[in-house]
Amino acid sequence: MRELKFKLIVSDLDGTLLNSKAEISARTLAAIERFHEAGGFFTYATGRTEESARPFAERAGVKIPGIAFNGGKVVSHIDGSVVYETFMDAARTKSAFKALRELGKDVIVYLDGGSRYIADYTKVIDKYLARVRHSLYIVRDIDAAMGGGNGKIKKVLVIDPLQEDGAILGAVRPIFGDSFNFVKSDPEYFEFIPPGTSKGHALEVLATHLGIGLGETVAIGDHLNDVSMIEAAGLGVAVANAEPEARAAAGFVTASNDGDGVAIAIEKLLRGEIGGEINVKIR
Repeated sequence: MRELKFKLIVSDLDGTLLNSKAEISARTLAAIERFHEAGGFFTYATGRTEESARPFAERAGVKIPGIAFNGGKVVSHIDGSVVYETFMDAARTKSAFKALRELGKDVIVYLDGGSRYIADYTKVIDKYLARVRHSLYIVRDIDAAMGGGNGKIKKVLVIDPLQEDGAILGAVRPIFGDSFNFVKSDPEYFEFIPPGTSKGHALEVLATHLGIGLGETVAIGDHLNDVSMIEAAGLGVAVANAEPEARAAAGFVTASNDGDGVAIAIEKLLRGEIGGEINVKIR
């Protein structure tokens, strides 16, 4: 059996591992199984919670921790053990929540342990829930939602069909200063996460935890929040439907998420066909 040059593959979920029906294709599942049989590790990196990612991890036979909250948590979906996590400043988050609501934006505050709070139930929120398939606690008072205390906040998600990024940043930056990071995980999803948090850093943490060199890792993604791990990995891969920034950062561009892009990348890795090329395109 060929010795694996890359021992760990980490894939984004939405738009990458999952097709447009939010499913992992049979070909992709078979490729992941073959990678596991060859002695490799496969897991996910997502902006979702670990709760939302769990069904896909189980479907793919993931046995190691995954990356949730855009790098804010490295956690096992099997037993809930936490390898690494970060939190936002609670007082500033509450102020930012109120400022964003005054702008008329749909805002979700994610607290540790799976608790989530929103101000109102809207059509925008309903569409989001249909995509991520988890529940929300609906409250109008963020102080009451957090018990008035220092709740452990993982991230703030603004869902904005108007994509008014400048207005959103303008409302939040005076409150947080430099004490936050922000990423786009979708054209309409604007996420505020703890400073220094990224999928790229979480990949480093996970690789160290597994005793694997960063040069032996592969990261596959499609959006702006994936760029940091695509750049950090030994081999960065973008699917064909990826944002231009993700494609530019990748060493290999595979087929789209609806064209079994992850499966094709894994199959080529197992055959030793990729790993040294730069900006190879699948046509």
